[in-house]
Amino acid sequence: MVKSLRLAVVATLVLGGFAAYVSLSLGPDGDLWGDLWAFVVLPAVAGYLIGYLLGVRARNQR
Repeated sequence: MVKSLRLAVVATLVLGGFAAYVSLSLGPDGDLWGDLWAFVVLPAVAGYLIGYLLGVRARNQR
């Protein structure tokens, strides 16, 4: 459980960092909703899904 949670947090940070890099490399465009989508929504959803799938896998291995 702790291992999958840790991996989900790391995946969220990595995806958020990648989204930040892509957004900043494209330059500021003033699109607040696009930035929120890239920085907050996508990394959070991806981290949740990774944590959920790892939790399901760990539960099935028991």
